Amino acid sequence: MDKERIAVGDSARLEILYSTKSSIGKTTKTPRITIKGSDLPRSVQISATVLANPDSAYPVAVKPYKLDISQFGEKKRTEITFTLTNRSPEDLKIELVAHDPSFFTPTLPKTIKANGEATGTVKIKSEKVGESFDKSLTFAASPVNGSNQQPVRFTVPVKRTVRTLSAKADSLSKSVGANKASGGH
Repeated sequence: MDKERIAVGDSARLEILYSTKSSIGKTTKTPRITIKGSDLPRSVQISATVLANPDSAYPVAVKPYKLDISQFGEKKRTEITFTLTNRSPEDLKIELVAHDPSFFTPTLPKTIKANGEATGTVKIKSEKVGESFDKSLTFAASPVNGSNQQPVRFTVPVKRTVRTLSAKADSLSKSVGANKASGGH
């Protein structure tokens, strides 16, 4: 949560991780949120359709369908490019719905021509380059022609694992220092 205390009438951002590792098809999860001083917990129902083959999604396929910006070594890796393929016979409007702006900045095309492709990018914020994280971005695709068709939402995992020699050295140095402080050898 982005705030420890919330005043009456105020709001806060609460991150809920929705793990779909063992799900395929329509899934629903209902996390319960307990509020201090309230007798009744609140529930939020979240529904999704988990695709067995995300690279064959319709009307838009994302490739790669998991954006892994991991860094294994000293060379900084801060950006990934991905392709959005419009599999429909209509031009589509693409709109960013959600992401965690404190970790990365996504860039999406505004439209994708019928049966066409366009690229997007995710760039890690400079202050988060040294951190590992599991986040996501969600975008909506809808026909440009303004038909009454509801937008279709797509959520794409964005993952970063950082393993560098300097990070290992820092970790080792901290554990040796902690061991000496506790009287260990």
